[in-house]
Amino acid sequence: MKKLLSAVIAAMLMLSCSTATFSATDSTASPDEAKKLVSMEMTELPSKLNYILFVDAGWNFDIDENETDIDKILDAINNAEFYIDVNWTGATIMGTYSDGTTEEIDPYLCTTSVADPASLGEIANEEDFEKAMAMICREYTINVELNGVTTSFKVTVNPYDFDVDYSDIYEFVSYTEPDKNVYDIDKDFSQEIIFDENGNEIIVDSLDFDLTGMTVTIKNKETGELITYGEDNIYLEFMHFPDEPELVPGEYTAFGEVYTDDGEIVPFDYLFKLTSANDNKTPGSSNPSTDSTTENNSKKPVSTPDTSDTAVNTSADNGAIQTGSPVSAGILAVVMLSGTVIAFLTYRKKLER
Repeated sequence: MKKLLSAVIAAMLMLSCSTATFSATDSTASPDEAKKLVSMEMTELPSKLNYILFVDAGWNFDIDENETDIDKILDAINNAEFYIDVNWTGATIMGTYSDGTTEEIDPYLCTTSVADPASLGEIANEEDFEKAMAMICREYTINVELNGVTTSFKVTVNPYDFDVDYSDIYEFVSYTEPDKNVYDIDKDFSQEIIFDENGNEIIVDSLDFDLTGMTVTIKNKETGELITYGEDNIYLEFMHFPDEPELVPGEYTAFGEVYTDDGEIVPFDYLFKLTSANDNKTPGSSNPSTDSTTENNSKKPVSTPDTSDTAVNTSADNGAIQTGSPVSAGILAVVMLSGTVIAFLTYRKKLER
């Protein structure tokens, strides 16, 4: 503690000295320094003003996923930061400067925050489903800040549709392989707690996909426009349930979704391989395409890897506020016990796809 205090004091002294020296040696400001941003205005709102809970909005938890201390977990829930993944497409911000000039400001230079966030701590204490959802799915004010100058605009967060209504506007075309598409049965799975429609807890093995380098191309069926999305807009899921045959090396199909900038969801199938470094595992007679994926796959288009070098309108980097992290099973269990429906809804999303 003494070393920490000494370091802080030393830093404060250094800052004080540097400030004094600057004041003594630089008494006049250059013309460029005199030109300061004094106000800004959102002259054109972003095209996307409606966001989806659990897709574009949620909570960031400042806690280690392996944390077991109940007090720390509860504290993380109460202080979880609510985020909305703002899409700047179509937005125009005009800035006014101290010399009277006006210039257009690049929105991606601004920082954003939710002015009136949803408190997970308060929601966790609400036992009524409708009231809990009304506390989350509502209108929000987004604060936009640059160099101490602010403006704002409003967006709406809508509930996730668990009876997923896939897009009628877009259709899947192809995907490019991520850097990694071969996974180890013994090393690349982690256990997750999910809940069935009756609220019963199930422990499943979930494959930890690495989407680095992956893109998916979709087509607007009305205009023929091709749009390519990167890893930030892609979701892959493959789960192995306790009552299913043991996993063996081979080719498997994962369920994938693309989340478009205008809120549409486009499904696709993703082919990958499983290997095993464990010599005791020998290939069995079970079909790698497990029942859990077969039922879903029969309802979705067949995917084909895209081997072309052409990239079309990549939209992975959308200048979002802060991307949320998946909620750990321990935190979700505590939230469930606190009386909220949030955890149940989150994992219903995984079960009902």
